[in-house]
Amino acid sequence: MKTQLLSILFISSMILGCGEEEIKNVEYYTQHKDERKNKIADCNKSEEKLNSTNCANAIEAKTREHSKKMFGEGIPWTKPE
Repeated sequence: MKTQLLSILFISSMILGCGEEEIKNVEYYTQHKDERKNKIADCNKSEEKLNSTNCANAIEAKTREHSKKMFGEGIPWTKPE
């Protein structure tokens, strides 16, 4: 009985885990602009998708790119003497 229950739980977890999307970080979306554009378009289709980690990372990558265009690399910090 225990063996059957464990088998069912294991198989269920494997099936549920297969549908999950691979998490990609901000750097990935910074380097892959076309995929970032597609991901953001997909995220805007529903609020549930918009709250996902990949959507947040794609949006952050876009925000950083826009900030860099507006402000450049910023002022280099130098240690005061």
